Amino acid sequence: MKKLVLSTLLLLSASTAWAEAPSQLIKTGLATTSQKDISKHDAKSVVSLAGNSAIEFLNDGNLSDSEAQALLGFLDIERVARFTLGRHGRALSAAEIERFTVAFENYASKQFQTHLSAFAGANLSIVDTVELKPTDTVVKTEIRTENGNIQKVNWRLLKRENQWNVVDVEALGFWFAIEQRAQFSATLDKSGGDITALIQTLNAK
Repeated sequence: MKKLVLSTLLLLSASTAWAEAPSQLIKTGLATTSQKDISKHDAKSVVSLAGNSAIEFLNDGNLSDSEAQALLGFLDIERVARFTLGRHGRALSAAEIERFTVAFENYASKQFQTHLSAFAGANLSIVDTVELKPTDTVVKTEIRTENGNIQKVNWRLLKRENQWNVVDVEALGFWFAIEQRAQFSATLDKSGGDITALIQTLNAK
């Protein structure tokens, strides 16, 4: 569970769909970026910008509702949510997938506010990038917490419509989205594929 919480937070804090970023980015001194402008950033720059945005939001030790939403604005929420449904997603209607995506986003926001304060005062350093394909890259980083602990973290990014987005994060030896898919699949298997049961589980978190 500790591994899952850490990876959840890392993935969310690195999410990178900059469209319509809220005004809290101005408060932190970070320039707002439009959907068009994000195409100018390579994968490494996206990780640096998103990770440091999350850290700077935490200067006061807390994450407000609007700041959590600003960070969620960096996440390719539809891609990640659909992936975590695994094979069950193929049997769902567009309306059901939309309902799940909303619940997944709300779940992510609550997890952000509950746990992300542990990263206050942290520093992120980019170590290397590994290109798997021209549109598929892993950015390797180290995160040094305020107490001096160092965590190696790998960020998986895909390029779609000329824009890089973080779609998964590896920490403590496993990938967050893959782990989430396994847990969600277990819930859906138990309920006979009832997406409402999974949505209720996420809403209860």
